[in-house]
Amino acid sequence: MEELRVSRLKLERLSRGWTIEQVANMIGASKSALVTWEQEKQTPAVTMAIRLAKLYKTDVAELFSANRNNKKS
Repeated sequence: MEELRVSRLKLERLSRGWTIEQVANMIGASKSALVTWEQEKQTPAVTMAIRLAKLYKTDVAELFSANRNNKKS
């Protein structure tokens, strides 16, 4: 059975009741970029990672470390 996973970025956004469009506007990114980051298809540039961490009131390492730990094969 396949395990359902949701990225930390998406959890943070959903827990605040924000849409992808709202977060994209708040950090100055495109909606499509945010989607690829939430789906863990790409990692944001350092400047965007910092903006996301500030927006979600956490540090960059914590925001992205959960994603890496979940990718164990």
